[in-house]
Amino acid sequence: MAKYIATIQEGHPAQSIRDELASGLKAVAEGALGDDPATTDVVWKIIPKGFGWTAGRPSNSSVLLCVVSEDLQFKARANFMSKVNDLWVSKTGADPNELLIYTQGTTL
Repeated sequence: MAKYIATIQEGHPAQSIRDELASGLKAVAEGALGDDPATTDVVWKIIPKGFGWTAGRPSNSSVLLCVVSEDLQFKARANFMSKVNDLWVSKTGADPNELLIYTQGTTL
């Protein structure tokens, strides 16, 4: 079972396509990790506009915490995170430099 915690800024393009992104993230977990999409959760946290900063200025950065059932070796983790990044950037049009992906091998 995978769990994603997606933290986005209010007004980020991801906000209006959350269902589409959630389906895509579940498909990534299934394809890269073999996880059943029915057991994969996506939780959204919205930061009010102006409350998120990067390099001392207001930003539109997003953070995806991906909790997976076990620690992934480098190759599997890189493959998984690349697929998450590609999905997010292609669907939202976000700058890849404004996305932090963190994978943790401990169930919440």
